[in-house]
Amino acid sequence: MKKFLKITACTIIFTLLTNIFYLSASAEEITKEWDYHNSIEVRAIVSDDKVFSPADFTQVKCSKVIVASKEKYQDNYQYSLIIVINDTSTDEELDAAVTAISANPIVKWAARNSYAPFESKITLNNNSLKLRVGEKADLKVASEKLCSYDKSRGGLKIRLDPQVYDIDKITENTFSNYGIIIHNRLPVGGAVSFTYLLANVIAKTDDRIYDSVCAIDTFSRLPGILSIDFDPLLTGALPSEIWETNNKEVANFTEDMSTKEKIGTLDKTVTVEALKIGTAIISVTRSNSVGASATENCIIAVYTPFDVSGDGKIALNDAMLSFQYVAGKILLEFHQLAAADVNEDNNVTLIDAMIHFKNIAGKTL
Repeated sequence: MKKFLKITACTIIFTLLTNIFYLSASAEEITKEWDYHNSIEVRAIVSDDKVFSPADFTQVKCSKVIVASKEKYQDNYQYSLIIVINDTSTDEELDAAVTAISANPIVKWAARNSYAPFESKITLNNNSLKLRVGEKADLKVASEKLCSYDKSRGGLKIRLDPQVYDIDKITENTFSNYGIIIHNRLPVGGAVSFTYLLANVIAKTDDRIYDSVCAIDTFSRLPGILSIDFDPLLTGALPSEIWETNNKEVANFTEDMSTKEKIGTLDKTVTVEALKIGTAIISVTRSNSVGASATENCIIAVYTPFDVSGDGKIALNDAMLSFQYVAGKILLEFHQLAAADVNEDNNVTLIDAMIHFKNIAGKTL
């Protein structure tokens, strides 16, 4: 009985240690080596199949080079590479790294890392406008950075050298040790016929693309790999730019922006007309062909100088509203502030209130 208990205790201890090791190993697997804030992406062309290292990119301080795609094209090999940068996190530093690495003779293109997620963002030429009734102003998208990370890439597409691999003998699990499961074949005809192997990646983290890049990086180093890349997902989406106003009575577009033609036209300049005293928000949503989108707003104050109340009359009440605001007794809306800022220095102060009062009293215009 004692012997049985001893064996049982040893078994339990072994099981606990095994589980602890497994959990530790799993935690290590999901620790990401790179993200949008510590890496950049380059397209490199070399004459031979190559294993890259930081020594190939001395223009930047990098700790690791990761293969994200590989393709043999005619007599060259084209690679998409993720360059992990040492101790770099700010946008300015990463932009500088992109510029520096572009001087490398094997680098044909460099940019921020598109294999990592980031927040999509667009900017407008104006975030706020103050327009008198009847005035017009132009708005347009000034810059765009749309993340197509989540929907732009599907499984993997692989081409093997038939001199190294018997393609007919490749099975679903031939490369499972590398985290790759073959699920289909795609014959390609032409002057040179070959077959793509279509594959999925065994998940190790909750980040599908990160797992795929890790698998590509490992698999690309095997002999006889002519190409490996993501097999793009086709969303069927068309790029669009949708402009809207939340208050057509206060500010509206001089043209109908809801037509299919207008929505499908990017980089357009829209003209907004101030129609009535009040505040309106003009918004634009820019989307790309893979489903990424971002929205930005411009708040518009439509006003008549001195008419703080917005009742169409300039009276003592308007001046009193300015005095009450300056004294901290009340709050004013955006269009009211525009009307009260009679010296147009973007601040409503006692000076504005005094000018306002004198104007009502007929002492100044």
